[in-house]
Amino acid sequence: GMGGREDATNVIDHPLVSLLTSIGLDHVGFLGDTIERITEEKCGIIKEGVPVVLQHQSEPVETIVRRVCSDRNCALTITAEEQPKLLPTETGSILYYNDTTWELSLSGSYQGKNAAQVIETVAVLRSLGVPISDESLRRGLASTIWQGRFETVQTHPRVILDGAHNPNATEQLAASLSALRDAGWTGNLYLILGVLADKDYTRSAAMLAPLSTQIYTITPSNSRALSAEALADCVRPFCKEVQPMTIETAIDTALTTAKEQDMILVCGSLSYLGEARRQIFKKRGSSE
Repeated sequence: GMGGREDATNVIDHPLVSLLTSIGLDHVGFLGDTIERITEEKCGIIKEGVPVVLQHQSEPVETIVRRVCSDRNCALTITAEEQPKLLPTETGSILYYNDTTWELSLSGSYQGKNAAQVIETVAVLRSLGVPISDESLRRGLASTIWQGRFETVQTHPRVILDGAHNPNATEQLAASLSALRDAGWTGNLYLILGVLADKDYTRSAAMLAPLSTQIYTITPSNSRALSAEALADCVRPFCKEVQPMTIETAIDTALTTAKEQDMILVCGSLSYLGEARRQIFKKRGSSE
């Protein structure tokens, strides 16, 4: 499930199209310790003669993907080099791509890149004879929900769940927060953070902690989890207001403290977001 040569999707011998999204340093123990090695592994999903759609990204990645596509006789489409323009809304986004406006139910600055890739992929599928209407594409982009990816589960105060668990994803998360600031959000950020010990959590903390007013560190229910106390020690150089807590206490404290204009961000690992979601809805006295 990590994507690449040994990914489960390779049981499909001849897919209609193969997609490669943003490639960063993650799962280095399995995929390699450089961006070039990881890209080579990711290219394992590319099949002979099957079109490929790649998100525009770093030159080393694109060079390797171009070579593999050439070797395997695959037509390659890369999303536009210009960054898709994304305007955040209270619960979603407005995307401007290729002189067209699209409504997204998803938030997060990186969702512009993902949606652009969907739009390009639909164009490839249409060229293969797959009948996808403009209305179907618009409806799909406007209704797609992806739990745990800059997902708003409450407004006033806004509560966001995000599974960013490596520096590449955390950088995108920080960019999404900056986009909200640019769009006019002026509240405080209350960060609930839990991580796994085998991730590069120090770099991630260095990006998120300075943006936070208050941080509550928690211990995810996972055998690989870093303790809340150890994470608090890691975070303190970047933000003085840090308290280790249980997930239930952290959510209760944040929801009690935050004002309507503030934001509560729960992130660091996908492994505890389900429990966080349950606690949030329990606090509100409602079901999901």
